[in-house]
Amino acid sequence: MPAIQFEQINIESIPYSDNSFDIVAANFMLYHVENRKKGLQEIRRVLKPGGKLYAATIGEQHLMEFGTLLSEFDPSLDFSSAANNAKAFGLESGTAQLKPYFSKVELKLFADGLKIPDVEPVIAYLLSTHTNLKDHLTVRKLTEFRLFMEEKKKKDGGFIRITKASGLFEAQ
Repeated sequence: MPAIQFEQINIESIPYSDNSFDIVAANFMLYHVENRKKGLQEIRRVLKPGGKLYAATIGEQHLMEFGTLLSEFDPSLDFSSAANNAKAFGLESGTAQLKPYFSKVELKLFADGLKIPDVEPVIAYLLSTHTNLKDHLTVRKLTEFRLFMEEKKKKDGGFIRITKASGLFEAQ
């Protein structure tokens, strides 16, 4: 049975010698790395010859309906964090960023989405991820937003539908 080790480390300065690992997993995090070139160099350095990087990430369309719902309710509200993350390292930009470090890069897309029958989890998620939204939605505005969301749900067959654009890069 193969030995498996999990550890949280600084990707820009991996504390292991060259050619140490068969596999490195970087799931939904490369878009947060400040110096991604340095991080990818470090991953390449610690992988054994023939080793693989598995990097899951999101696409620019990920959760896009949240932004649409918010801007339709109030054009001053913004939900762009997922798109910004995807622009940094996402389905659309990952191959080009990985190619300088890996001879083979393959992307596997995950077909996925959400059909949410209750607006409360959507509202709770939006409030928990965007502090400016919490400040903006007073009690009265929150009631209006809830009614707005219920109307949207009714028009779409009883669900709030959310795109999940995600996939996995396999680089060797």
